[in-house]
Amino acid sequence: MQSEKANPYPPKSQRFQIPKLKFLLLYPKKHWKKMAFVLSLTIIVSLFALPIPILMNYIINATIPEKDFGLINLILLPVSIQLIKLVIEACKIVLIFYNIF
Repeated sequence: MQSEKANPYPPKSQRFQIPKLKFLLLYPKKHWKKMAFVLSLTIIVSLFALPIPILMNYIINATIPEKDFGLINLILLPVSIQLIKLVIEACKIVLIFYNIF
């Protein structure tokens, strides 16, 4: 009795075939403007997030130990940046959802 090993690969008809995926290239061609717009907004939102850790580090290490509460107002800057990010993300969602372009 010789046991046959099961073939771990699916049959050739069910394997991944690149020519069948050509239809995926049609979507970027049709909607390249929307994709470029969303990509640019995503990059802008990411750039808004960069200075926040630096500002928070400065606030915690410099202003609080010196009890310089005038500089504590810098806390409003990261909060406002986060609000701007929220508005931009909401605009992206609305534009995509309502297919506005």
